[in-house]
Amino acid sequence: MTKKSVGVDGSSSSSRKDKGKAVMVEETQKAVNNNVNVEEIKEGENVKKVTVRCSDGEIFEIEETVLSVSQTLKHMIEVDCVEDGVYLHNITGDVMTKVIEYCRKHAGKVDIVLDEDEKEELKKWDNEFLDGFDGKSVLHLIKAIDFLSMDALFHQACQRVADSLTAEQIAELRRYLADQEGEYTAFND
Repeated sequence: MTKKSVGVDGSSSSSRKDKGKAVMVEETQKAVNNNVNVEEIKEGENVKKVTVRCSDGEIFEIEETVLSVSQTLKHMIEVDCVEDGVYLHNITGDVMTKVIEYCRKHAGKVDIVLDEDEKEELKKWDNEFLDGFDGKSVLHLIKAIDFLSMDALFHQACQRVADSLTAEQIAELRRYLADQEGEYTAFND
């Protein structure tokens, strides 16, 4: 779907362009609300992509709008630090693939107020998304999304880990922390 910004008389001026941008934003919000892929409303050739290289050498070409779900990458895009690509020294390609999947689902929905049904549907999708991780891989995901400043997913993933802990595991964690910090006690809980 392509949106042209042309006046009634066929002319296009800077004010027409601004009006066109407003229409484009409005159409983006409608598309997101109707579960249409945000990228379909962009003009095919004008979609800006960023090259992301992971610690294991895997390389991704990802749309800026998708990466903007990450506050870290959004800031890098805003200050124009992505021209030569982004190197994520602490994120592997496998984890980044899952992060991109999450970002694609949430792209354009970060700043838009969703109705209750849409929120519930997205929450269900998020839970199913996190179900795809085992104990070790969810920790790698948490490390990645913490670095990428993806707060909503970070809190959900941490809560998932916390909910899965048993009393024995908590006692083991306390022993581990006591060994690491020397002064950790039950008082510090």
